[in-house]
Amino acid sequence: MGDGAEALARGQEHRFDLLLLDLAMPGLGGIEVLARLRVDAGAASRRSPALATSADLSAAQQRWLRQHGFAGAVGKPVALEALLQALAAYRDGVIGEVREPSAPLYRTGVGLLDDDAALIACGDRAVVAGLRRIFHAELVAFPAELEVLLRLDGEMALRDRLHRLRSSCGFCGAAGLDGVCRRLLGRSGMPEMQEVERLLAVVAETRKLLETRF
Repeated sequence: MGDGAEALARGQEHRFDLLLLDLAMPGLGGIEVLARLRVDAGAASRRSPALATSADLSAAQQRWLRQHGFAGAVGKPVALEALLQALAAYRDGVIGEVREPSAPLYRTGVGLLDDDAALIACGDRAVVAGLRRIFHAELVAFPAELEVLLRLDGEMALRDRLHRLRSSCGFCGAAGLDGVCRRLLGRSGMPEMQEVERLLAVVAETRKLLETRF
């Protein structure tokens, strides 16, 4: 789906057995989409159970999600194994027991790219190669996006962009860049200049390395 508005429209028009809603969808996030479905008496998926997907699945975040109507959560990137586990939990009636880590399990000392982690996340080498091409284009455009966010002093917008970048990192096995993003998300306020320079340096290094791994 293109964005949260489209997800909402689909949920209003069709009854789904299970909703999988990304908390960081453009426009409307998963929280707002589910809230609108729950109060819309005419929505076909008003009572459908819902799973959230997020890069942040701390215990506090999961409690907060359940308070907002989600039956469970799956970590981003959503690896095939994790999705199958979530579907099995739904089938067995224990959906609330789904637990996933907030980051892929990269190998220690792997460097910037972990091919094994990418393969685990995507399940197929051809899919990994295709996603890495898309990721490369994302990294080419990222410095200009970052410049705008820094100029506007948009902390929340920057955090949202870093969350989305982490999701791409997970699918593509970009262990080094994921670590930089994770550290930036773990602090409050806008990043210092040296942190920005480090982020851009790792983006550039990852982009160049990706060109050898297509």
